[in-house]
Amino acid sequence: MHLYKETFNGPGDEYYIKEYNDNGLLLFEDKGYYGFGTTKKFTYDNKNRISKINEIEIGHKEYNQEDKLLHVYEYTEDNYRIITYKTHKRDIHDINTYENLVDGVEKWHDVDEVSFIKEYKFQNKNLISEKHHNIETGEKHSLNYVYADGKIISETKTNIDGTVEQNKYFYKNNLLVSKDFLYNNSLLNKTVYLYKGNLLEEEQKICRHNTSEYIASTIKYTYNTNDKLVKTEYFERFNSKLYLCKVDETSYENNVIVQKSSAISYYEFYTGYYDLNSLNQVRYAEYKSNKQETAEINGSIDFGTTENEFANVDELFFETSEFDNNYLTIETYDQKNNLVEYKSINPKNKGEVLEHLIYHHEYNETSQLELSLCFSLSDSCEIEKRSVKRLHYRQ
Repeated sequence: MHLYKETFNGPGDEYYIKEYNDNGLLLFEDKGYYGFGTTKKFTYDNKNRISKINEIEIGHKEYNQEDKLLHVYEYTEDNYRIITYKTHKRDIHDINTYENLVDGVEKWHDVDEVSFIKEYKFQNKNLISEKHHNIETGEKHSLNYVYADGKIISETKTNIDGTVEQNKYFYKNNLLVSKDFLYNNSLLNKTVYLYKGNLLEEEQKICRHNTSEYIASTIKYTYNTNDKLVKTEYFERFNSKLYLCKVDETSYENNVIVQKSSAISYYEFYTGYYDLNSLNQVRYAEYKSNKQETAEINGSIDFGTTENEFANVDELFFETSEFDNNYLTIETYDQKNNLVEYKSINPKNKGEVLEHLIYHHEYNETSQLELSLCFSLSDSCEIEKRSVKRLHYRQ
């Protein structure tokens, strides 16, 4: 039996409907969330390649707006391009104007304007180039890829303003050992990958400050005896030192997975710079920029930025910071690896359950999933249906 239809209804007016043909190819998709929606109809050629996608982007139901898009796929051997036409945009309030009602006509019509073009080229089944052109916004960029021994060794993005961003990849014993990021041929940072056997043990990000290179951050990975990841530790640089800022832990026992995380809130805003002085320089520049933008919005030229208004980060900031962004979840799965129970628990009070979900699954005679129900369970043991997922098969 093969799947030919799938439906889902969940919280927040979330829903989707998917329909498939006898080859398992998606023919139709209708999905929405909080009043917004998208529908797509797919057409295929005799090689089971997408030839057209008719798409309608529906604005919030209260505003009765929608955009119609037509994505046309054109193939040349292994290469193809996608041309997106915006067929029309309408507002029900524009249609039902006095003039339109009197004249008996609608003054909106199908425009058939090309709004986006994407081109993809391949060589030996490897993607070697992409071109993206957003005609509506004028944004344009290209991507080029180079391979060696079946592995990508560089990807280069060229923007419409002439700036060039490039990633270079380096391997040893078939393992990625480093990645360089260059901007206009100038090395900005690189990532070094350290292994224990074939398992990634550490990931270091190295940045440049003037002529000096320094470790901006490092991630350390720990595995159990089955080579499953059980701990990830994030160290970030602050005032020329590396501080532990976040820890993710996962434990596995039979069909139960327990995940814990603890972090210093907003540490990303204060880390990664060469020293405290360079951090505060960047923060002050952002402060002035924000003040300028605020002044321009308010129509004032004198935005009154002074040194006294700006507070430098104290050098003891991380010495006094606590791990206050924490979570703990427990997930239980059935023998087919479908979730049957989810608990979110307050790590500081193990008796406080923040969210408790129960799932019920039904399978057909060939062990294919046919029905999934999700219920939320409150502290007072009240049960509320959250979502329903149905899968339909035919011989």
